[in-house]
Amino acid sequence: MNADNADAAAFWEALGFQRGSKLGHSHWLAWEPSRDRPGV
Repeated sequence: MNADNADAAAFWEALGFQRGSKLGHSHWLAWEPSRDRPGV
């Protein structure tokens, strides 16, 4: 996704996304599988 204004950036960051360009996107989500639910 690409947040093109401050309000959009604040929305995604409130959901846990981090700023930084990865693969052409303005924000990305560092996701780790749950230890309680292997494979999820």
